[in-house]
Amino acid sequence: MKHVMLMELTGGKLFLSPIGEHPQKIVDIGTGTAGDAYPSASVLGIDLTPIQPLWVPPNVEFIVDDCERDWLLENVDFAHFRFMAMILKDVPLVMQHAYE
Repeated sequence: MKHVMLMELTGGKLFLSPIGEHPQKIVDIGTGTAGDAYPSASVLGIDLTPIQPLWVPPNVEFIVDDCERDWLLENVDFAHFRFMAMILKDVPLVMQHAYE
């Protein structure tokens, strides 16, 4: 429901960040399946629980991890998360991980 609402508010865009047309490495926190929007990108979905769908695009991989701990990822083009502020204990820390 929240996803549909946000898509309506943004004119069908998954996000408003200026990341360019061809990002290569995307991390999706509190996972979705944005891999179909960027088939040339490698998309890693991170969530605390293993609730991923049965079918995902071939460029998408999921791991069960805590985004508030040190990230094993380096050099991502885009880190995406939404509706997470109410469940994360330390949003600034997650933002810092995204920019490192």
